[in-house]
Amino acid sequence: EYSVSVILPCYNDAPLIVGAIQSVLAQTFPVREILVIDDRSSDNTKDVILQFGDRIRYFRQEHRGVAHARNLGLRNAVGELVAFIDTDDRWYFRKLEVQCRYLEKDSSLAMIGTDQSYSFDFQSVVIPQGEVSPTVVPFQDLIVKNRFLNSSIVIRREVLESTGEFSTLIPLSSDYEYWLRVAEFFKVANVPLPLTSRIRSWNTFSSHPEKAFSCGLQIIKGLEDRGHWRGHRLLKQKAKALLWYSSSLLNDEAGNRGKAFLCLFFSCLNYPLPFKCGDTRNHFARLRRFVALARGNVHERIVAKRLETR
Repeated sequence: EYSVSVILPCYNDAPLIVGAIQSVLAQTFPVREILVIDDRSSDNTKDVILQFGDRIRYFRQEHRGVAHARNLGLRNAVGELVAFIDTDDRWYFRKLEVQCRYLEKDSSLAMIGTDQSYSFDFQSVVIPQGEVSPTVVPFQDLIVKNRFLNSSIVIRREVLESTGEFSTLIPLSSDYEYWLRVAEFFKVANVPLPLTSRIRSWNTFSSHPEKAFSCGLQIIKGLEDRGHWRGHRLLKQKAKALLWYSSSLLNDEAGNRGKAFLCLFFSCLNYPLPFKCGDTRNHFARLRRFVALARGNVHERIVAKRLETR
């Protein structure tokens, strides 16, 4: 069996981190180690972690952000596989078992995630008796939109060593930028089962919509610098349109209705064609949001936003 290292960065999340750790310890596929990287929390995070004893490898760094924290974890992890989880996320108790089974069957598979569960207690999760094939994520699909939930990822050590560390220059999207670098050269996939849940979905990004947008532009430019948009002008426009659309959602969440409307306009300007299902909830998601914003219907906008996160 594979040995698995789990990297868990944290910052002032003492009330939440216990649940994340417990969901890792409850796995039917035991992990070799859990590395908690404390980004210099000022609450009682350290005391909470120490209660778990030698089941946790605890590291504390200067307050430098989540990318630095994950990199510190990578440098100290010893498992053949590395998994990631954040303090506000939880794993279904058979998550690693399912993912490791697929990695064992397909040696060409470098990285595997899962779908997201919207039930915190995973009440709706049913593992089929028959085989469920992982959904391969083509690079051309990944460059227009992130298809991976960070806390669902399991990745082979040799792939990590080949890819390098998380970029510390893209603070809000360092995970997405990393998955792109992996997918440039390796096969990546998702298990089409909701084995990872999130307590919080938009707080980090919606509190910094302009910073999130800037990070998205950096990723698009990085792809351009590596020649990935050459001959794919329409695909680049679609990526920009999805970024503007995401920015509209974030600004609306932050209460910036005017900016939300403007971002939606630029999304349509960059790519007037309908998005395909999977990029957004449905083909006419932007039209629905235009109508909701024009009406000023707060409830309708919130419902639409929640649907779009699914």
